[in-house]
Amino acid sequence: MNILTIDTTVNGSFVSVMHANGVFSKTNSHMRGQASFLLSLISNTLQEASIKFTDIDLLAVATGPGSFTGIRVGIAAMQGISLSADIPLIGINNFDIYSHYCNCKYDNCYDIFTIIESYRSEVFCRIKRCNGDTGTPFQADIDEIIRYLKTEQQRSAKKAIICGGASKILEQVANSNIPNMVFDVTEELVTSEVMIDVVLNKVSSGEELSKMAEKNLAVPFYIRPPDVTFSKK
Repeated sequence: MNILTIDTTVNGSFVSVMHANGVFSKTNSHMRGQASFLLSLISNTLQEASIKFTDIDLLAVATGPGSFTGIRVGIAAMQGISLSADIPLIGINNFDIYSHYCNCKYDNCYDIFTIIESYRSEVFCRIKRCNGDTGTPFQADIDEIIRYLKTEQQRSAKKAIICGGASKILEQVANSNIPNMVFDVTEELVTSEVMIDVVLNKVSSGEELSKMAEKNLAVPFYIRPPDVTFSKK
């Protein structure tokens, strides 16, 4: 199976292609001007992998939360490719990307608290229990996060992983002396490569790709409303 994945929501742009010869990835660290270089980044990755758009079986795009502009640019680009080349497209939210990475690295035995950059004083957060239960995502500043984690750790007394792309917040949390915490600063993680593994897990269920696309829509995952909205007048 040939898979194309992209993430333009946090820490730049990540593009990966998987086919029989392996996984090929390209990145761009700029958070501005993504619309101007994303398609060429995708094209260069496909060229390096020696395949064409018509060879792709499945597309996947990160849906956020994260940069509002990055979310829209990535989804719009992949929807365009999906429609023009008639390739199924699925959306994967960023919390699931980081949770999957940690589950693979730490053998599913920890609660996972993910912190995602919002490019403001507050960040996006979510906790996922080792039993699979997922908490409601929320937005919080550093003091709120520390209070929340201290309360959670006192209540559960279990080890938990703190991960995500918001490195400055992660460093502050790491210095707050919360017991039973494992810190995994994943700022340098190539999220598009993790997305390929997420997709393969979904594919292994045997579900048709078209049905998978219907269940995992490529639509923005927002926690707070966008800064710019249409006038209600």
